[in-house]
Parts: sequence; structure tokens; C-alpha cells
Amino acid sequence: AGAAVIDADLEFGNGLQPVNVGNGSDAIDLIINGDLINAAGAGNLIQKLGPGTLQFPGDQSAIAGGFRIGNVEGTPGIGGRVLIDHPNALGAPNAALQVHEGTIEATADLTGANAIPRNLTISSGDIGPAILQGSPMAFMGDLVLETYDFEPTNHRLRVNTAVHFAGELRDGNFAYGLTIDGTGKLTVAAPTNTYEGNITLNGPDVTIDGTLSEIGIFSMSTGTLRTGASIGGTMIIGNGIGEDTTIDVANGIGTFAIENMTLFGDVTLKLQIDRTTAAVTADKISATGNVQLGAGIVTLDLEVIGSEPILEGTQITLLERTTVGSIGGFFEALPDGTEFLLGDQLFRIDYNVGIGANDLIITAIPEPMSGALVPVGIASILAFRRPRN
Repeated sequence: AGAAVIDADLEFGNGLQPVNVGNGSDAIDLIINGDLINAAGAGNLIQKLGPGTLQFPGDQSAIAGGFRIGNVEGTPGIGGRVLIDHPNALGAPNAALQVHEGTIEATADLTGANAIPRNLTISSGDIGPAILQGSPMAFMGDLVLETYDFEPTNHRLRVNTAVHFAGELRDGNFAYGLTIDGTGKLTVAAPTNTYEGNITLNGPDVTIDGTLSEIGIFSMSTGTLRTGASIGGTMIIGNGIGEDTTIDVANGIGTFAIENMTLFGDVTLKLQIDRTTAAVTADKISATGNVQLGAGIVTLDLEVIGSEPILEGTQITLLERTTVGSIGGFFEALPDGTEFLLGDQLFRIDYNVGIGANDLIITAIPEPMSGALVPVGIASILAFRRPRN
């Protein structure tokens, strides 16, 4: 009953040294105001076990070996919750930081000059997620997926706040799966990610700035994916049961390079068209494999930037397939040949045209005299139908 407080320094020997914190009646069960001290070395870890909450106020740079929350070696162990308010609250910049089944909760903004100067390794497997929550936090290193029993593991990460990794998403060993859920925002900023397993997104707003060229299956049932880079393997987006899923291509104008992609109902594809200069540019998806849009079940949301005039006949490629084979399906309310008003400009959408007869292109055309307003996505598009030649 009540929080225990330790003001003295605690010095730990070499090896894995557990601190088991039970779950009492207060929100915080143990507060350590003194320094935690251990020697540098890959196996020298202070390990937080138990369902209780542990708070480290301030700098804990005297942890030179590393800090682990939870356990995956032998019997899985719950790691509970650890509260931090300093970038070095869980050890020195070069010390290991591992979260298996447990929670890091920031009680202060740990971004910018207060970013955490290290990698984060997770290995939660099927026993429970590694959870990041509280105030926003940024890691200056990588997000590493590690398995300690040398068996293929599906790692689980729950993001309930804004979390930024300056480094890459990469394997430790035997990491064949990563499931990300939660209500927060996750950004992985490295230009190249070497992770080679599968990825499942269920809920958070995820930004991937760099390539993920070696993954197997990228599936997403709800949430938002923001990217303008390259994702390999097979993308399966949406589930068709009413949960909103969004792909937002690039922050600004860019190309999203993929291999195979299948879109189900409740999916919105967001692209931008830049009319700030006479040379119109736009986001584009470039696929080397199959693309399935479904039969009018996917929403196309086009955002126009600027208002420079577009010359009649200007063609904008929104989706291209660089290999043999056609694009399957069409967007909601936009079957082949539909004419629609976007801003002050009328366009026609054509599927399976272009050099290989397998691109999706919109063409600027003269505006007709009359039409009917139909809703398409967030905005409304004035759509007309004319018989095709």
C-alpha cells in the first residue's frame, strides 16, 4: 500500500539482475531517486519484472550495461510499466534498451534536444506487446527486432503516443513478423530499412520515409500509412468490414514504389496534384506487379495544391504498372471514362492506357455545359458520363 521510495544509489553486479516490482494500491509502486549503477557489457542488464510501476526521475547514465523491461528467456515475464522523464532515464547513450512485454511511459516531452540517444530493441513475441505511451518520444537510433530463443517470432509493438525513430527498422535475428497497433503516430525516418519479415498495421498513423524492399507481406486493416518511398512484397490493404484505412502518398509530391497491391473496401488512397507552376506534377504509385482496386469500393481522394491553369490535354499519371498485365478494377464512382471536376478543372479518368496499356491516367478536358454532383471521398467531384468511342 503506497509507493516505496529509495533515495540511495543501487549498484548491481554483472549479468542479468532483476528488480521485481509488485502491483500495489498506488499508481506508482516504486520510486528510485538514487542512481542505478552497472558496468558496461552486453550481458550486464538491469531487468524490470513484475506488473508494478517503477519511476526513475532524472538521469540514469550510470546504467552502463543496459536496461530490460520484461523477459523472454525461459518463462515469459510481465515487465509492467516504467515512467521516465529524461533521455538517459534508462541508461547511458551506448547502453542497451530492450522492451519485451512491458511499457515505457514518458512523463515529459522526450523529443528534439531531449531525444533518447539510443536504439530500442523489442522482442515481445506472442506473450504481449511492447508499449510506448505518454508524452511524445524520439529515439536517435534504430527500431530493432530481436529474438533471444533463436525461434522465429512475431513481434508486437503498441504505439499510443507520437514516437519517432531517426534510424531504421531492422532485424536482430529470426524476426519474421511485426504487428503494430495503438492510437498514436509512429515515424521511421531512415532512407533504407533492412527488415525482411512481414508487417501488419492495425490502427496507428505510421510514416515510413525509407525503403522496405525486402519484406514479405505488408497488411493493413485500419489506420493510416504515409509514405513516398518503396515497399516490396505483397501489400494487402483494408478488410472490407467498415474500418477506415488510408494510404497517403508522400509528404509533398512523390512516387510510392510497390510490387503487388490489393485494396479492399473502406480504403482511401490520397494523392496530391501540384498546380503551383505551369508544369503540373502529382503523386504517383509505380507497381512492378499486380494491382487490384476492386469494383468501385476504394475511394480516390485527390488534393489540389495551387491554382495555375492546366492546358487542355495535359495528362497526369496517377498509377503505373511497369510490367505486363492490366490494372484490375476501378475507384468508387470513377469507372473508366468518367469525367469529373476537381477544383476548377475538368478531368477524364482512363484505366489501362499509356505506353504499356496498363497505366491509370487523368486528362484535362474542356468543361461541358451541365452535369450532376456526386460525392467522391472527402471532397465532392462533379462527374459526367459520356459514351466511349
